[in-house]
Amino acid sequence: MNWPRVPWDQVVSVSSAELRAGDAAARERFGIAALQLMEIAAWQMARFVDAWLDGVAGKRILVVAGSGNNGGDALCTARFLAQRGAAVQASIVPARDRNGLAAYHAATLRQL
Repeated sequence: MNWPRVPWDQVVSVSSAELRAGDAAARERFGIAALQLMEIAAWQMARFVDAWLDGVAGKRILVVAGSGNNGGDALCTARFLAQRGAAVQASIVPARDRNGLAAYHAATLRQL
């Protein structure tokens, strides 16, 4: 897999407000739930890591995850990496919201 080379001075920054607006638009205009967005982002990140490491099968990977939605993204990515054969360990900051997406993905990963 070839990833396009983009010089750092051409990488466009996106603010957290713009990302939140994009998430809201996906939810409101298209009915895409936050859980679905997180799954898609994690799937793409796992694909990237797999390609970047020239395959993750049999490799040890440590995922460090916070308690918010970015932590949920990381934990979901860890699940997809494990499904690709990586030996994944996760260091998790306990979720503040027991009903949030980070807590959901932490519970799923523990069950695996």
